[in-house]
Amino acid sequence: MLGDCHVHVIMDGKNYKEAVALHKGGVKESVIHDCFSNYQKAGITFLRDGGDALGVSKRAKERACEYGITYLTPIFAIHKKGHYGGIVGRSFELITEYKKLVLEAKEAGADFIKIMATGGFFTPNDSPEDKQLSYDELKAIIETAHSLHKTVTAHAYTTEFVTTLAEAAAYYEANEARGECVIVMEGRSRAELIQEEQSQWESMTVTEHVAFYTDQGIDRKEAMKRAGKDRGVSKREIYAKLLEEEES
Repeated sequence: MLGDCHVHVIMDGKNYKEAVALHKGGVKESVIHDCFSNYQKAGITFLRDGGDALGVSKRAKERACEYGITYLTPIFAIHKKGHYGGIVGRSFELITEYKKLVLEAKEAGADFIKIMATGGFFTPNDSPEDKQLSYDELKAIIETAHSLHKTVTAHAYTTEFVTTLAEAAAYYEANEARGECVIVMEGRSRAELIQEEQSQWESMTVTEHVAFYTDQGIDRKEAMKRAGKDRGVSKREIYAKLLEEEES
């Protein structure tokens, strides 16, 4: 079985505002049809949605069987008021309000509960690493969902919520494991990988680097642009370096 474990039927991957606007007057059935039809053609039969605030994933869950698709959704995600998450769900301020949202999601057919634990990339006042919840709030939230026999998935970018293997082992010796457990093995950072990739071009002069692309039939402007991307510098800097090398 092929699956996509992080989808939002409400989004089109092109323009979020325009995609959401299609459902302002009610769920647009053709969007669901097009989405599921494309997955059908690709041979993908399992989808895990992240939810939304307009009922699109709820309706998609009702129609998924028509396309032979197993579709899981939280119906809507839950976030703390004033923080990232409005694009996919509903907000709360007090734990009592959160509990009401969990009950609502369950009654609407949620397969799991999704919470927003950190900031994201689509709101100007949040950093992806901003914590929305304290540890005690997070614990209360998860325990509430588990009491209703629902597992919890979290949107989380910061490493502050990462549990060590020793902490996880101690916890699961005393508690039943539920839901998903993700083991993250830390390797080189993204910055280190980028630096390593860029250093591969240092043995070439900029002239040779640009020629590497022009020899493949790529025009000079595009070749300069690609060389700049490879080296992590602007096209203007590549042009200046070319002139310098030509003069020397």
